[in-house]
Amino acid sequence: KEFFEVRDPDVAGARNAAERARKISALKQSNPTLYAEFLDAKRASECESLFLRTSGRFPLTGKGDINTYTVFAEHTRSTLSPFGHAGIIVPTGIATDATTAAFFGDLVEKASLVSLYDFENREKLFPIDSRMKFCLLTMAGGRARSSAFDLAFFLHTIDHLNDEHRHFTLTPEEIALINPNTKNCPIFRSKRDAEITKAVYRRVPVLINENLGEKGNPWGVSFLRMIDMANDSHLFRTRQQMEAEGFELQGNRFVKGEEVWLPLYEAKMFWHYDHRFGTFDGVDDRGNTHIPTPTSEEHADLKYVILPFYWVGIKEYFSRRRNENEWNLVLRNISNTTNERTGIFSLLPQCCIGHSAPLIQTTNRLTKENITLYSNVCSFIFDFIIRQKMGGTNFTYHIVKQLPVLPPSTYTSSLTNFIAPRVIELTYTAWDLEPFAQDVLKEVGEEQWNEWF
Repeated sequence: KEFFEVRDPDVAGARNAAERARKISALKQSNPTLYAEFLDAKRASECESLFLRTSGRFPLTGKGDINTYTVFAEHTRSTLSPFGHAGIIVPTGIATDATTAAFFGDLVEKASLVSLYDFENREKLFPIDSRMKFCLLTMAGGRARSSAFDLAFFLHTIDHLNDEHRHFTLTPEEIALINPNTKNCPIFRSKRDAEITKAVYRRVPVLINENLGEKGNPWGVSFLRMIDMANDSHLFRTRQQMEAEGFELQGNRFVKGEEVWLPLYEAKMFWHYDHRFGTFDGVDDRGNTHIPTPTSEEHADLKYVILPFYWVGIKEYFSRRRNENEWNLVLRNISNTTNERTGIFSLLPQCCIGHSAPLIQTTNRLTKENITLYSNVCSFIFDFIIRQKMGGTNFTYHIVKQLPVLPPSTYTSSLTNFIAPRVIELTYTAWDLEPFAQDVLKEVGEEQWNEWF
């Protein structure tokens, strides 16, 4: 794709790998010279990748999606003498990304990290995009071990290095406490933020500690990407297509006889305790990043439903869903630490869901306990912790797994009876989520339900 971005933008702009392959095949006939250049570039790239992955020189960074700065960092470290030190300038992803977790985790475990100072390029310290983040990384040789690491994040100028409130220290044990799975570096804006976060993690375990097996996942959580918006696009139908085929819109589902097509929800369509946050009703262009939010009057209408841009057959829903619930707990996987809220979670009715909103599924079939989990991930303190752990815009699984979540054993009967009715009142705001309320009612019984409400 990168090769064709300048030479043939039409090929680079293909919607997916299959379409790109077809266009490259056609290029062989229409422009053999360009096709030959492509083969040469492809061979050079594959040879370079083969060397990085199999030579043995880059055991920690020569895997996954290889970036040259990562192998540069590992090469620099491998050339150090036992008492030597090296300072390099690399993207901050060396400490925060999932693909570099093995390298940075090894730096932490062997106490080879001396300091890391993260800069945002807003002051144009380098003539590149202002959104780029880079760091000054100092590493030590095997016998020049460091007991604690000096860290600072979100710096803009060199003078910020002199501000002691921006600096904080972490020991290998504290990094392992906060990020037990990846050992990558947590991100704090200040020493105070670091102390608060460390205090939380000393009291609350992470959602999934992969080092402890099943015991490290008390909620039995797994994640599911139901519908891929690119690779599954052949399954989509627009409103015009459905109506042309004789389907009737009932609520936000299309029905014809026994055949049912479900709405395809996207992340921009929901918010905390609001499954009707955004609608494509009246929107003709999918290029809009923002879609209308229903009015207060529409929100007050218990029968009001939002409309998607696409619909997908209900058979796809049942073939991909892992349990029988007619409701789904989901999260937005794209966010930002400067947004009003960073972690966005919601309960959705039965629908197909795009990959920008992964499903959170638990082995615990008790709806009441899923409510307490939902309340935890929607809390303000939980959002505060998320802001300390996101270095970019991707709210990835490795971040979610390492967030502090109270285990099911925390929720006593009295605590659950305090939380559950409040979550239900915030969530059950329209008839399309009636199956969720019915599941709770069947589980707790009419007496408990009447006591709550």
